[in-house]
Amino acid sequence: MWNSNRNHTTKHFRVYTQTKGGQFFFPMILIILSCSSFAFGLIILMQHWNSSVKLQLDLNRCIINKIGDLKKILNKIEDSNKRILKIRALLLAAQIRPEIKPALNALLKSQIILQIFQLNRWKIHQIKWVLHNSCNISGHKIPIPIASLKYSRLPPDFIGENILVWEKSDPQKLRIQIKGGRLFAAALLEKKTTWKAHWTKPIWAIYR
Repeated sequence: MWNSNRNHTTKHFRVYTQTKGGQFFFPMILIILSCSSFAFGLIILMQHWNSSVKLQLDLNRCIINKIGDLKKILNKIEDSNKRILKIRALLLAAQIRPEIKPALNALLKSQIILQIFQLNRWKIHQIKWVLHNSCNISGHKIPIPIASLKYSRLPPDFIGENILVWEKSDPQKLRIQIKGGRLFAAALLEKKTTWKAHWTKPIWAIYR
């Protein structure tokens, strides 16, 4: 009789512990699975965020490098214009000292050649920007070619060759823009006293 009661108590205890253990075990499994799914999703999100940040930095760096090259060309042209004006003033004053005119004319010619060289450098940058992946960014798109320079040379006069001037009808602004995936980078070159660059909003309509 005592053994029968003992067996009944032991059986009841096993059922009780299995039931209670099951009630604890399955919620724990669900919690662990939920935490694992969240952690896995967070890892994927962080990887995507890291790749997006890297791409944006690459796009920005590409724009900065290209803007730097173009700004140097523009400022060299403007500096050369200033030297041409000074040489022309000396040539005008040299009317009473004709013996120094050949040297001044040679200086003036050298500045004209320098400006032609810089204008051709700009054209080379235009071609490379469109035809080559100069930024080394896989799959990037460049729908906006680099604009041509709106310089024209004033006609020569009795003093000699003249400076380059920007067309008055055209604003002294040049846009550089690049797209990679869903990300953009765009900057403007603007003429103040010298050519300056700043970031700007991309033009979205051209991608539609």
